[in-house]
Amino acid sequence: MNSPSVADYYASLPGNSTSAISISVEVRECIVGETLLSTGECQECPPGFYLLETAPGEGSCLVCHPNAVCLSGAKIYPAAGFWRSSNTSENFIACMNPEACLGYVDDDTSPLGDCTDGYQGMLCSECSLGYTKTGDWECTECPHLAAHIFGLIFLVGIPVLILLWIVRSAILNAFGKRDMSGVYLRMLTSHIQILLLIASYDLEWHQNLL
Repeated sequence: MNSPSVADYYASLPGNSTSAISISVEVRECIVGETLLSTGECQECPPGFYLLETAPGEGSCLVCHPNAVCLSGAKIYPAAGFWRSSNTSENFIACMNPEACLGYVDDDTSPLGDCTDGYQGMLCSECSLGYTKTGDWECTECPHLAAHIFGLIFLVGIPVLILLWIVRSAILNAFGKRDMSGVYLRMLTSHIQILLLIASYDLEWHQNLL
């Protein structure tokens, strides 16, 4: 006669039963910035490497672009003097004014790269509110209202004073009182006009002359 097994005996006791235990294991997919290892694990790309897409299979992280800063994973930013159009773009474009593009500054930096104060927009080529263009791709802060008023008074007042002085000299000469100051003033005015005309030309001086 065969004796029951311990498991059968335990199951026959009141309130006891045996059943198969099922364990479910969920494995997540690799996220952007991670690469799949041969062991089936996901590993974040180290500093100096990046990955901007989810690898469908086993793959490797990409070496950081020479015009970019790669912190780790998918955290990639333009280097100083460069800009990019979106946080998924791998095309880093040189700015027309390198000083306007700061690139990566800190963890709060935009994925497109930060612009210097006074600059904004695509390639940091536009002037921010309160700034104006002073040259090719260069922006400077607008002068204050007092400076505008002073400049207007200077531009309008000086020519009026010169004109009054010339009229005074002409009247004195008409009455036989020769006044050479008007002649000297006209010579000075002509000299200033010539200097302003020369300054309006964009001359490139040879380095040895500077």
